[in-house]
Amino acid sequence: MSDDRTGPSVLQLAEDFPPVPTELWEAAIRRDLKGADYEQTLVWRTDEGIAVRPYYRSKDLAGLEAQTATIPGHFPFVRGSGADWEIDEAGTIKDGAVRADLVLEAGGNCVQQLGIALADGVERLTALTETRSIEAAAREIDFVFAIGSIYFFEIAKLRAARMLWTRVVEQFHPADLAACRMNLHARTAQINKSDCDPHTNIVRATTEAMSAAIGGCDALTVQPFGFDEHTAINIQRVLAEEAHLNAVADPAGGSYYIETLTASLAREAWKLFQRIEAAGGYTASLGWLAEEVARSREAREQAVWQDQPGVIG
Repeated sequence: MSDDRTGPSVLQLAEDFPPVPTELWEAAIRRDLKGADYEQTLVWRTDEGIAVRPYYRSKDLAGLEAQTATIPGHFPFVRGSGADWEIDEAGTIKDGAVRADLVLEAGGNCVQQLGIALADGVERLTALTETRSIEAAAREIDFVFAIGSIYFFEIAKLRAARMLWTRVVEQFHPADLAACRMNLHARTAQINKSDCDPHTNIVRATTEAMSAAIGGCDALTVQPFGFDEHTAINIQRVLAEEAHLNAVADPAGGSYYIETLTASLAREAWKLFQRIEAAGGYTASLGWLAEEVARSREAREQAVWQDQPGVIG
């Protein structure tokens, strides 16, 4: 840049804004806490058992190179298909789809949605490969996820879902790794909507649709709840045509928080999937899985009752 009064000058960003070591950030935080417990004050422990830190840095991506070094549309597909998501106005769900959305509507958390969907998908895939190739079988399976209001978790959930599905399909040794790409249909949730507050429903549906688009869904349905279908369709059109959320592939890619959260959800969901497999698979585990989801819903409802008496949603 130049200054007519002093002559040419050059911005020295590296010198003017040197990197700040993590130790200095931590020291500043502890001073501001004035003796308050760091873990209890700043670390959010979620229903999924994940500890969310107050901030993340590049060092938090250590060991996640297989996840972060890929590009959209390529194996392991954590960064999406590389194609634009489609507006599904009708909300058509394919017969035989893996209905992870129903786990959310029943009160299940993100890890339960992922682990149960993965087990269901593997059981279906195993059955299909008895009569056709792994490539043909994998293409037949669709996954449907409902998107809730915990914005960043919902983004990471879809990224983790694709990464996990890639991991299991790869074990069937497809000749074409494109068979590992998940067919992912997202829809906005209903469990958190209220007949008495259509305007809040619209806001929630919009942020949920944003999470789905940023998370890399293939198709998106905004379900009207207290508002008309025209508004539901327009939410998607605004996000695609005015906010341009379909113009950038994987806009969350490289975010220290999102990448770390993706890995955390995938890790915990894989543990649940292993428990299901050890218990005999998806169908054999439906009883105790329903009990765990019910406990998750009860805990969430209790938390809502404590914060907002008389309101569940």
